[in-house]
Amino acid sequence: MKLPFALLTPVMMILLGACAPTASQEQALVDPVFAPGQVWEVAWEDGLKPSTVTIPVLHSNERGMVFYVGEEMQGIDNASASFSAGGDIKPHISINVSKAPYGQKRDCNGLINAPVEVGQTVQGVYAFQTARGVYGDYVRTGSKEGLSNCTMKRLK
Repeated sequence: MKLPFALLTPVMMILLGACAPTASQEQALVDPVFAPGQVWEVAWEDGLKPSTVTIPVLHSNERGMVFYVGEEMQGIDNASASFSAGGDIKPHISINVSKAPYGQKRDCNGLINAPVEVGQTVQGVYAFQTARGVYGDYVRTGSKEGLSNCTMKRLK
């Protein structure tokens, strides 16, 4: 079937419009901080041995969070990482470490929304065995009450 040229343009507009994202579809976040393969050192102020972690592969990018997670390996420190933004929270990053050999979990969270160069350190906070609600205050207001200091330094 041959369409007259005058009808071709409206038909193409309808077809292309059907492929365009709608207001209800989410746009993927652009993570300005992490990329798979980066190497970071995470240290906590309570003297627990620092962890050197490699940012794993991208796992998901939805609902205001870019999340990187790797496969679990026994006997070494494992990590996941995330970048979150949107809504009523400040843009922030988190590196979550499961420390070998006992699987002790620690995280470090920092308010940042900019690229981090090799050798640069990001100041962060953590809470050990505390309700995660304190992080809600931190990412909304920047309040560090009830949290301890940690650092995330990009090595590679």
